[in-house]
Formats: sequence, structure tokens, C-alpha cells
Amino acid sequence: MAAKFLVFCGLVSLASATIKLQEIFSWNVVDWNYPDQFSKQQALRTGALIPENALPVGIERWRNKLFVSVPRWRSGIPATLNYIPLDAPYEPSPKLTPYPSFEGNELGNCQTGLTTVYRVKADQCDRLWTTLQMCARTRSMYLT
Repeated sequence: MAAKFLVFCGLVSLASATIKLQEIFSWNVVDWNYPDQFSKQQALRTGALIPENALPVGIERWRNKLFVSVPRWRSGIPATLNYIPLDAPYEPSPKLTPYPSFEGNELGNCQTGLTTVYRVKADQCDRLWTTLQMCARTRSMYLT
């Protein structure tokens, strides 16, 4: 029995070693699509944007969007739920577009804002589910 298990583990290891992931996007530093250069400069000046603090952790493809979550583990994250339009011209390090908007990602807006999104998942009914923290509690909800 132990020999069969070891052979099984060896086959699983061999199979997983042959699967290569293809890198589509990569960033040295994450950046966001601000409405204009003045808004971006103001965010940099006030500390609302500290690009080196951004660490994308969750992704989900839904239709023509790749959703990317960037939890607010550190300051300077202007939007915690973002997307990359997949039908746009290819960029190896695309800027993130806040979803649904910068206002919907406003830090401290406990009524309608997203404080920190950890994971995101789209279901077969075209609902976007998130695991998020809203002010003082963590919960799952869907946004569409």
C-alpha cells in the first residue's frame, strides 16, 4: 500500500512539474488609472498613493475583465478592488482601474465603500462575490 502511495505521489509531482504557467501581466510597482495627472500627483503628495505598498493577492476573470484585489495591509492603496480590461490593447504592466470607482473604494466610507477586499469570485449567474473587510467586520458579499 505504501509503495502505491509513493508511486501516486511521484506521478502527481511529475504531472505538476510539466504544467507551465504563462505570465501575462507583471509589475515592478502597481499603478492605477487616475482620471487625470493632477489627481495622481495629489494622491502621491498626500500619501493616498504609495505604489510600492501595493500587493495584489486575488484575481478572477469575468467576461472581458480581470479583477484584481489589493488589500489595504499598508497605507497608500487608493482602490482595493480593481480590474484590467482584457479587450484593451495589450500592456505588460497595465494600470489597475478601480471597481466600481475610486469613490466606491474610498477608505473610511463605511456605508458604501470597500475597505479591504481579499478575494474575489464570479459565479455562473454573473455575480461578483468578495471576501472583504468593511470597517470593523469581515464578511462576504456580492457586487453587481
